[in-house]
Amino acid sequence: MQSTKRERFGWYMYDWANSAFYTSVITVFLGPYLTEIAKNAAGPQGSIPFLGFDIFPASYFAYIVSLSVALQVLLLPVMGAIADSTGAKKKLLGLFAYIGAFATMGLYFLEGSNYQLGGLLFVIANLSFGISAVITIPI
Repeated sequence: MQSTKRERFGWYMYDWANSAFYTSVITVFLGPYLTEIAKNAAGPQGSIPFLGFDIFPASYFAYIVSLSVALQVLLLPVMGAIADSTGAKKKLLGLFAYIGAFATMGLYFLEGSNYQLGGLLFVIANLSFGISAVITIPI
């Protein structure tokens, strides 16, 4: 089965956007920004609550990354198997690419001390990124 020029162009743009997500959003912008928002939310002891524990705001981003990766370890094999067995690779790829994109766009609205929303949006975006990357379509 041969791919069309349009399909290849779509795949190239998707891959370019994935690269921008990791190189710009995660590596450069989100870590320092989310840490600053978490610092704004810190209590008198200088800590913030995270999953029942008190942690320092400077470590919040590392905990969020770890949580999202742990969820990927659990969910990516399942989602890859679902995509392979249902034959809905393109639909699932599009769905999770859009979920990840909208979660990433939602990070724009973070301000003040709403670090929990930032963490949730990041987990959704990173998990969606991983799922969409696992669902490959041969071109």
